[in-house]
Amino acid sequence: MNSGKFAYTFYAEHSGQGTTKHDRDINGSPGTLSSQIVTVKGTTLTIPKTLTLYIGEGANTNVDATGNIDSSKLKWESDNDNIIGLKSNGANVAISPKTVGETTIRATYTYPNGHVVKSNDLKVIVKLPNLALNPKPNELWVYQDAQGTLIKQSASITLDQTKLDGSKLTGPLGVDWTSSSTALSVSETGANVATVRAEHGSEGGVTILGKLTDYPGQSKSTLIDVKEYPQLISTPNVILYMSDSPYSYSRQITFYPDTANVTGYGLKVLEGTDVLTVERGELKLLKPGLAKVGLVTQDVSASFPNGGGPKPISQYFYVQVKDGTDPNPGVDTPAGDFY
Repeated sequence: MNSGKFAYTFYAEHSGQGTTKHDRDINGSPGTLSSQIVTVKGTTLTIPKTLTLYIGEGANTNVDATGNIDSSKLKWESDNDNIIGLKSNGANVAISPKTVGETTIRATYTYPNGHVVKSNDLKVIVKLPNLALNPKPNELWVYQDAQGTLIKQSASITLDQTKLDGSKLTGPLGVDWTSSSTALSVSETGANVATVRAEHGSEGGVTILGKLTDYPGQSKSTLIDVKEYPQLISTPNVILYMSDSPYSYSRQITFYPDTANVTGYGLKVLEGTDVLTVERGELKLLKPGLAKVGLVTQDVSASFPNGGGPKPISQYFYVQVKDGTDPNPGVDTPAGDFY
């Protein structure tokens, strides 16, 4: 029945003994009573007006009804079942998002006579969470420690999924992880967590990408440098001629493994300082003779503020300096006993 005001007319019939007819009205003559105003009120259903949901996280809402109704006859409906799912439990409904978009829902109540009352519309907005990678390691190392154990540093990173208020989704969405280089391996260790491990030295930064499995267009990435410290170095003896001065020894050094990319070093003349000297990393020949040169690989302790890390490698080589010009230029000089 609709809400509103209705006019009713009531007719009275009097049955008595005998044949006497009694007709009465409000003025004592007609056989009808005057019309009266009767007000009939239906129930009113009220639900919230807006609701924002995130993929992976549902919500519940209730209907407020005026008057006493049978809540088991309350039903819920959506304008688009592809965006959200509804699970009704009388005056309460559980709303589960299916995909990004907007729709409206409402509650309805059906009276025994078939009349349907509808609530106001509730606009439901379904969104994807904001994404951020945390933490963002700048570099990871591969090196041999003092005990000779090969260390491959790793880090656990999370694709944070947050709402506008900064809170995190209670049920984070699945994430696919990829690495742009074999220098870094990446493996999933949780719904939105991955472990990144250094495998070998990289040429430039390696991209680690985390993207939502069901929404690959939504992703975040970070660049990580993989630094590999050499485990061994080769420093052969050389024969030089005075015409070679100054001489860059770097082409003689071999770092192992070949993926090692931390190749800084320092040179120092240990014996024969009158034969040669070191200037700006090059050997400057002074006179014919024999010299002993020490080489120390780069000190990277600053990258390990909590201790640990690789120890510099120290070794030496000999340089025999001869007068004149190399008679066989371009031919590798064999290493040998220079004494």
